[in-house]
Amino acid sequence: MELFIDKNIFSTKVKLNTDSELFDFNYAFNSDKNLIGNIYIGKIINILPNMKSIFIDIGLKKNAYLDFKDIKGKLTLKEISNKYKLGNEIIVQVSKNSIDKKGAKISEDVSIPSNNVVLLPHGNKIYISKKITDRNKVRELSEKLDKIRQTYGIIVRSNAVNIESDKIVEELKNLLVIWDEINQKKSHRLSNKMVYNTNNEYTQFIMDYYYSIKNITVNSMDIYDELIAMDNHYFNITYKENLSLSKDLFYLNTDTIYLENGINLKIDYTEALTVIDVNSGKFISNNNLNGLYQVNSYALKEIAKQLNIRNISGIIIIDLINFKNAALQKKLINEFYYELNKYKSKFNVFGFTKTGLLEMTKQYKNKSLNNLFSDTKYEADLIFSKLLQIIRTSKSKKLEVNCSKNCIDFLNSNQSYNDFLNSNKLHIKYVISDVINIIHKPF
Repeated sequence: MELFIDKNIFSTKVKLNTDSELFDFNYAFNSDKNLIGNIYIGKIINILPNMKSIFIDIGLKKNAYLDFKDIKGKLTLKEISNKYKLGNEIIVQVSKNSIDKKGAKISEDVSIPSNNVVLLPHGNKIYISKKITDRNKVRELSEKLDKIRQTYGIIVRSNAVNIESDKIVEELKNLLVIWDEINQKKSHRLSNKMVYNTNNEYTQFIMDYYYSIKNITVNSMDIYDELIAMDNHYFNITYKENLSLSKDLFYLNTDTIYLENGINLKIDYTEALTVIDVNSGKFISNNNLNGLYQVNSYALKEIAKQLNIRNISGIIIIDLINFKNAALQKKLINEFYYELNKYKSKFNVFGFTKTGLLEMTKQYKNKSLNNLFSDTKYEADLIFSKLLQIIRTSKSKKLEVNCSKNCIDFLNSNQSYNDFLNSNKLHIKYVISDVINIIHKPF
């Protein structure tokens, strides 16, 4: 696998390839932080028993909310009322990013992950991945981890299949140090503060595919230095100043996906759900049962991939080429499960409806690409990427930029962007337009 990281003043794009084909993708605006996994010391602001929620100030614009079911331990309403008081400080972890008017969702069930092991400070058992089938290794791991884990719970991840027990033990020791430091910060009453950051746009990829990634290419010297400091020998790290993933992002900004075999997929985003329509195109010349099955099989393989790289979540309806054969429908669902399991997302496939629609749900992780594409910051990011390309390939200094008024206002108010223009001696004339374009034009 190869990982590519493209960071500029507006966004960070991350692409994971396997056998030179796109396997996963992440796109995030630098101003929109992904908080999932971050640990905070928060202060209780409000307790609403009727809503079974506690609102907590963790230092963000909106108070985070703690559902009673995510409270540490199984407590009754009376026990919760006695334990949690206004002004109390507690350690919490973000489980869901803030959406629209809602604050981030948090939990007291904190977990601290590393490449091979996860520390569960409020757990008390050792869980070893079923993919580790060597009984001697399982026994050795259990004995060694049990000696140092104190009273905490531990998960040994599937990544650890071929990793020596002593290395896993060292990872756990590091996690125990981190948890001790977090508790020390709490004792110093550092409320409304983040005390542990597990997230940026690329660390999750590295953690999930640590032993599969062979090469990492980045265009940010800060990220390059950070990766070098990890002191690993599993992948090669290369700095490439002109690396750009804008073309990959442009490919993903379309509602229709054309496959090499003539099949195409049409994605329709609505507020309540996402509908994916499968069209056979020129793939089959007749409607024989085997042909219909092949179309649907190819389509589902691509749909599993697209759901992942586009971050599509929630209720998903797939309108396959309809055919009534229970055995083949079951085979298709099994194949779909196999494809979905290649990725690191939780999902449920409910099966076919009476009208032949395939229903499923996929857990929300981050904003979908479709939502990001409608953001003014995406428009600004696209313009900035085009400007970068121009200064590398052209001597033009006077340019006309066509974009929306919101984008023009956003660009004019961004200090980093204006510093970029000044340092490259670019003179920009802005024209309000529905179509994004940059014209080499003296004025």
